[in-house]
Amino acid sequence: MWVADGLDGAVVGMALRDGRFLFRLRGFWRPWNLVLFPGDGSLLVADRYGGVVAKVGVDGDVIWVDDRTERPADVAISSGGGYWVLDAANRTVVHYPGPSSPADRRCPYTLKDPVALGTDAKGLELWVADRSALYRYDGRSRKWSTVETGLRGVRALTVSPRGGECWFADETGVAGQRVVRVDKDGGLLALSTGWEEVRDLAWSWCDGGVVVADARAGLVVRLDGEAQELGRYEEMVYPTLVAVE
Repeated sequence: MWVADGLDGAVVGMALRDGRFLFRLRGFWRPWNLVLFPGDGSLLVADRYGGVVAKVGVDGDVIWVDDRTERPADVAISSGGGYWVLDAANRTVVHYPGPSSPADRRCPYTLKDPVALGTDAKGLELWVADRSALYRYDGRSRKWSTVETGLRGVRALTVSPRGGECWFADETGVAGQRVVRVDKDGGLLALSTGWEEVRDLAWSWCDGGVVVADARAGLVVRLDGEAQELGRYEEMVYPTLVAVE
């Protein structure tokens, strides 16, 4: 199990079965996001204010560091073993085949305020959440498409492991926030409203639903694929991240 300690600028490794401490890797400024490489269990770290993307092995050793991104706010793994980086400072999304290879792909759209990246389980699709739009890249055809525009304050994104659809959260004005399920063409599949401050979403593998972390309400809620509530956990102070096994 990997944990990012933002205040200490560290990444912590712990044994999943018993919570036993394994190592603490310091030297980061603010590890903002963590993504696992599916093949070997190593970790990709986006250090937003340190200006680096780093690959960390399962033993806690740093394998490589890529310092070409000014403010790496999110990362995603591609199918060929490369990686996408969201640069919050320059409002770009760029793909690198490796830490010493030049960029070979980038998002062609003018991004206003990119907030999140998401991929399917195989890394064949990339979804980009801008504050006012959703974009999708199909790695098989190498084509970009616009999924949604005219959105208000997109805050979170999670993509189906099979690809082709996603859940996202955005603002609805005085009514608060909504959590929406759409397909790759922007078709509405499900909708839930009345949320206060959604900070993270996680896809529910078993039913196409989603787990929602509503920080201001102090709630973690599970919705099914039609946005009907299946359960909630209320004993939270300010939940900001959520993941589903």
